[in-house]
Amino acid sequence: MNQRSSRRFPGTSGFTLMEVGLILGVIAVLSVGVITASGFINASRVSGTIQMINTVQLAAREFVKRANRGQSFANITNATLADENLLPADLKSPFDTAVTIASYPPAEPVPDGISIKFRVPDQETCFDLRAATSKMAKWPPPPANNCFGCNNCEIILLSR
Repeated sequence: MNQRSSRRFPGTSGFTLMEVGLILGVIAVLSVGVITASGFINASRVSGTIQMINTVQLAAREFVKRANRGQSFANITNATLADENLLPADLKSPFDTAVTIASYPPAEPVPDGISIKFRVPDQETCFDLRAATSKMAKWPPPPANNCFGCNNCEIILLSR
């Protein structure tokens, strides 16, 4: 019988320093993986939102060609785009929130663009979307006050 493996020092119990270090190392690696994955998920949602914006823009331009003979962006809403079978009636953003589409500016008799409004999870995501859309010359960034104090984002797409 091997006495050495079953021998304990009086008053000692618990884990060795190596075991504790190994557990802390595994926890650190897992937490870095989770943090990185959440960043990738948010980036994919921002990318999906850009694709949704492109789709809405194409649908709006097609609506202008069909219904308004290429003259104006008047009367563009979710319902009118759905009636023309250009977009689904219950359009959702990649953040699983409702999307509101309207002519822009709304008070003008001949609007020259559209406004796309939706909610995002946080202000940082809204800033990411603003940065992504402001790099494209034909899409001016939304007014700065759309992202402060709330999680609503508005992207304005002009026809020119």
